[in-house]
Amino acid sequence: MKVLGDKMNIAILDEEKLQKLFYFSLKKTGNPHEAEELVQETALEIIKMLYSGYKPDNFNAWMWTVIKKRYARWCKNKNLRLSKFEIDDIYDCAEIASDECTLDNILHNEDIELLRRELSLMTKDYRNIIVSYYFDNKKVKAISKITGVPEGTVKRKLHEARKNIKEGMEMARTKGQRSYAPEEIYISYYVNNSPEKYPLGRPWSLMKRLSAKNIALEAYINPSTVEELSLALGIATPYIEDDLTVLLENEVIIKHADGRLETNFIIFNAETQKRALEIMEDTGKRISPLICKTIEKNMEKIRGIGFTNHDMPKEFLYWCLLHITLKKLLSKLYDEKNVGISLTKRYDGGEWDIIAYEKWEQPVSYGSSTHNTGHNELAFSHYKLDIDDLYVNDSDYAMSQNELLLFADIIKNNRTKSSLNNSEMQIFNNLVKNHVVRISCDEIQVCYPVFNESGKREFSTYHEIIKEIYDGEVYDTLTNCYDLIYEAISGSLPERFKKDGSIKKAAAGLDSLLCMLMRYAYKNGIIKIPDGEDKSAVTMLMRY
Repeated sequence: MKVLGDKMNIAILDEEKLQKLFYFSLKKTGNPHEAEELVQETALEIIKMLYSGYKPDNFNAWMWTVIKKRYARWCKNKNLRLSKFEIDDIYDCAEIASDECTLDNILHNEDIELLRRELSLMTKDYRNIIVSYYFDNKKVKAISKITGVPEGTVKRKLHEARKNIKEGMEMARTKGQRSYAPEEIYISYYVNNSPEKYPLGRPWSLMKRLSAKNIALEAYINPSTVEELSLALGIATPYIEDDLTVLLENEVIIKHADGRLETNFIIFNAETQKRALEIMEDTGKRISPLICKTIEKNMEKIRGIGFTNHDMPKEFLYWCLLHITLKKLLSKLYDEKNVGISLTKRYDGGEWDIIAYEKWEQPVSYGSSTHNTGHNELAFSHYKLDIDDLYVNDSDYAMSQNELLLFADIIKNNRTKSSLNNSEMQIFNNLVKNHVVRISCDEIQVCYPVFNESGKREFSTYHEIIKEIYDGEVYDTLTNCYDLIYEAISGSLPERFKKDGSIKKAAAGLDSLLCMLMRYAYKNGIIKIPDGEDKSAVTMLMRY
């Protein structure tokens, strides 16, 4: 298509504007020669009026008015009727052109930083259209094809985006405190499956990024739009969207019908944690000596059960006995309080939940975690506590299903190292590496209790021997602890967590009691830390 006029005219009516007029004309006339003629007539009229001194307030809107009149004249000459639809279509183009003029002006003045800010706050669907149209010079038809969105919707979104940009640039937007002082939270994961179910590291990897944690914090009390989150965190929308996609996919964040996002797990604030810790500390001081005293007076009967390593030094055996005693107490408590222990089923087949804790300066750390692996009657546990340097040589190990099955076979059949085939040796080497077993010549040994429950009821017999713990003062004190924590939590949670049993589950987070119990025993010389690189195996136990 021939471009008319001298250099000054071309600057006023550039090639891009002429192309838009041409495509519009071609759509209306259906003939490229007549479309070019219509555009040339329009361009000549525009140039003549400009040379005569006419200065339109809105060049693009005026340009579309000129071609509307030229097109109406063309229809009259062709004895064609100009339909209302065609008139509306022209006005739609004029409206888009008006918006373009506004944005074009913005792109060439000192408001460029404000424009960048508004683009960074846009959601992906709007931002992509604006960037494609203005920065990549793509036509509406091309954008429609790329995005899979109808052309009419592309035009509408262009109009809405331009309007929002203009309005947003006139606003005084203030970034939230998290934009310059992001907060830290600690995450506890409750997972039903072994790590091989999660090849991408989920759910452990979901909340590792500080941005993901602060998204959760911001959307916990006040449901927020993507734009509000972007401002609060001081992170441009394109970067926050990657985190949100993963969090939404895994239902860690949920999206409401109005587009607002809300955190879908409990976050304990510092004040609630302090109160819960005070309650547990008081409880721990009262029940720890009672539990230790009861086990001690029944030690001969306990050794008489005959489980593997029943004759190990008492100060090492207590690590297991105290652990399984408290777990039994808590299990009975949760049953009586009707605390559901089922985990949320996720889209990828996993079953897990998250509880988070706002960071605060604890006077004493009572951190604890447990890795459990089970299969039918088989159960392996390895718990970890924040006590001295017990775990300095440990990795974050969780036994796999294949390792559990091989380990159980070794225990049941007294297998030796030489009896293992090549594929078994690969699995076995990982058990050795993580101190689950050790080798003495050809013999495979364990240095912690293993209970034969299915054949000899060794595990159940232990609990029968010390049953007074489960029905007397210890249990009553523990029940009161739960009730007090339940009350403290109830007043701190958002309403949405008060309707589905979430408070019961949250109040059941009494794991710190295990650390308190063990610290009491450690301080009083009841338990000791073994020597050697495999010393952390003292907190392992097996049941089959």
